[in-house]
Amino acid sequence: MTKVDKNKIIPKTEITTDSDTIKKIIDESIKTALKNLKDEFMGEIQAVKDSMEFINTNFEEFLTRLETNEKRIKKMEEEMALTKKTLKDDLMKPLTKIQASINELEIQNTFNNLEIVGIPYSSNENLNLIIDDISKQLNIPNYAKQGLTAHRQNKLPEKNNIILKLTSKENEDIWINNIKKEKNITNQNTKNKIYLNQQLTKNLKSLHWEIKQLKKTLPIEYVWIKDHRLFTRVKTGTPAISISSAEHIAQIINSCNKNQ
Repeated sequence: MTKVDKNKIIPKTEITTDSDTIKKIIDESIKTALKNLKDEFMGEIQAVKDSMEFINTNFEEFLTRLETNEKRIKKMEEEMALTKKTLKDDLMKPLTKIQASINELEIQNTFNNLEIVGIPYSSNENLNLIIDDISKQLNIPNYAKQGLTAHRQNKLPEKNNIILKLTSKENEDIWINNIKKEKNITNQNTKNKIYLNQQLTKNLKSLHWEIKQLKKTLPIEYVWIKDHRLFTRVKTGTPAISISSAEHIAQIINSCNKNQ
């Protein structure tokens, strides 16, 4: 066995060289690991960025398509609304003409008829005697009473007016003129005032009531019945307005509101 000399000194350069080499190897390993980690991380960031750009591009395309579709839908809705209105107008025109013809026939059916309001229904009443009493109060000549007939509209208490049917327009004119002269016609039994007017159709009677209610709040000066038709005049000197439908009432309301 060789004996070691404890007093022998080992050169420092050998130890230093070994340590630097190890350190250098470690540093290089760390740098390589960090670079690989950075590259991997940057690759993942780029992948995320690419994904976000892809999503953003597709989202923008989606918004563009959505806006385009909304415009198309709106245009289709407008076209459908216009088509619906056109179809409605096309359908309503002949229906309106038909309804106008029906209304005219109903009006003609009231010609020579007078409606007597204010005489309560009685189960044992004699309409001939009632009409005779009214004709005497109006001073109606006998020839204008020839052939007349009378009947109740119905026997409901609230709709029990008497319909007096005359034989000609000449006779009706005589009754109407005498009614204008003599305002105070009374019921022989109740002594209550009674009213005589040209008979109106159910539609015109409803419109007559409505326009009279409006006359209380709107500046409508005149409402009258002539030839079994309904008329109004908003102001003196303005043209007479024939009323035959709810649309005419609406037009009169709009006209009054504009002039206020």
